Amino acid sequence: MPTIAVAMMDSSCIVMSLYYVIENQLHLYLYTSWGYLSSRSRRFQMIPDNNQRKLLEWLRTIGEFYLFFA
Repeated sequence: MPTIAVAMMDSSCIVMSLYYVIENQLHLYLYTSWGYLSSRSRRFQMIPDNNQRKLLEWLRTIGEFYLFFA
């Protein structure tokens, strides 16, 4: 029984760390692409638009959902 709990904890930790790595990479990609596009239009703003914000919220929800049921 304790081994199952440890295995479940390990899998959720692995998934959560993967999720944080993916989210950080996605933040970096979205901010650099958004900064590049907005600098091309002469308005350099590091603010993601609504679609990018919704995508990040969706990823965070999936991570929390998996942690809750793992």
